[in-house]
Formats: sequence, C-alpha cells, structure tokens
Amino acid sequence: MSPFSIEMDAPAIVFPNTTEHIRQVVEYIHSLESELESEGVKAIHMGSFTTAASATTVVSVRKASASSFAFLSPRNADAATDATSTYATCSDGTVTVNHPASAGRSWNLLVVV
Repeated sequence: MSPFSIEMDAPAIVFPNTTEHIRQVVEYIHSLESELESEGVKAIHMGSFTTAASATTVVSVRKASASSFAFLSPRNADAATDATSTYATCSDGTVTVNHPASAGRSWNLLVVV
C-alpha cells in the first residue's frame, strides 16, 4: 500500500469517552470508504474483548494480514494501567494482543485490513 494523506478542515475534538471516540473515528473512516478502497483498504473491523490470565489474547479477524493495522484503547482502569505494555500484531486471519498476564482487562480493538 502506498502512503497517502487525508486533509480535513475540522477542529480537533477531544472525546471524554474512549468508546465514543472510537465510534466517531470508525464513522469518519467509513465516510472515506471510496478513498480508502482506492488505497487498498479492504475492510474495517471494530470490537472489544476482555483478557484472561494469560500473556496473549488471539482475536479472529477475517481478512486480517501482516500488513493490517490494529489499534487498541482501554475500556477500564485496569486496562489503562497495562496500556504501556500492551500491543497488537496482525497475521493472516488473526490479531494477537500481547499484554500482562492479568484477567479482566477490557479493550476496544479497531483493525484496518
């Protein structure tokens, strides 16, 4: 995929609710669907999950590949505490989230494939 930029004449908006922020971002991305398709973006997936007491969580995401992008945002205070040591990697059909081995951390996941 070639690099591209999108110019937007809108003021920066700070959303106090992370879930609402992600919903707004997804709506904006969907509004750019034709431009994104011309750049090779096939789909956008959004969901949430809660961790178990293991160091990884594997999420099935149809059409995901190693060139997909995954974005995480915490849904609760425990997840926010773990945010600096949590990251996602994409591969064929899955997103693997690496995190501290603690249960009950809830996350929003946005994947652009």
